[in-house]
Amino acid sequence: MISEEKVLDQLAGLSSHQLRLWVEQEWIIPAHSDDRPLFNEADLARMRLLKTLENDLAVGIEAIPVILSLVDQLHELRAFVKALDNALEAQPNELRNELRRIFDERLP
Repeated sequence: MISEEKVLDQLAGLSSHQLRLWVEQEWIIPAHSDDRPLFNEADLARMRLLKTLENDLAVGIEAIPVILSLVDQLHELRAFVKALDNALEAQPNELRNELRRIFDERLP
C-alpha cells in the first residue's frame, strides 16, 4: 500500500487537492490506516488515467464518471471472458471444438 505522499511523489503534476477531490468523488476509493488513505497499484493506474483525462485531454468533469464506468465495465468483461476461457479449456476436446464452432458462427 502506498501513502498519499508517495503517490504525489510518483505522479508528477498531481496535486493533493486534485487527489482529494477524486477521493471525495469516489473515483478513487483508498484503504485507510490510522485515518490516512492508502492506495494500491490499481488505484495508481486509475489516478494515471484520471490525470491524463483531466490534464492532458481536458475532459470535462461531467464526463469523467461515464468514462470510469465504461472502463470498469470493460475490466469486468475482460475478467469474465478470461474465466469463461479457463472454464472452456477444462472441458473435453469434443465439447471445446463444438463450442468454438458455435461461437465462430455467431461472432462477426
